[in-house]
Amino acid sequence: MRGSLGGSPGKKHVDWMKEINPIALVAVKVSTPSEVDMVVVGSYYAGAHIIHLDGSYGGTGAAPDIAKKNIAMPIEYAIPKVHSFLKDEGICDEMTLIASGGIRTVWDVAKSIALGADGVVIGTAELVALGCVRRTPGQVYRKVRAVKLAVLAKESVPE
Repeated sequence: MRGSLGGSPGKKHVDWMKEINPIALVAVKVSTPSEVDMVVVGSYYAGAHIIHLDGSYGGTGAAPDIAKKNIAMPIEYAIPKVHSFLKDEGICDEMTLIASGGIRTVWDVAKSIALGADGVVIGTAELVALGCVRRTPGQVYRKVRAVKLAVLAKESVPE
């Protein structure tokens, strides 16, 4: 969803999801631009329940270099900024704050929780643990798909 969600396009998406399934929890995944707190409060007023912050150090290498290096702030800066903003607005208990992007170790998980996240997502580390070799985007996803299919079929993981 683009923008701060307070405007028409994002709120329409949230409203549409709630119309389809009124009891669904709505999660909004956002990058961490410098005004991430405004995006979060817009998401809250649009009706989102979960904010998923995606920091600048994540990814499997599929994004263009310009996007990987210049779009988002590190998750270590974004979590406390958003957490403080949610507390100041009095909505901290109404939103779930999930963090990802550069979280690879148990220490990163602990740090994210200590900074104010309610939970974390570890994406790249899981892919690598499944045998993903970070090459080109097509090769990465073909390997991951093959591993997932092998796990589902309870077969040995392909080389």
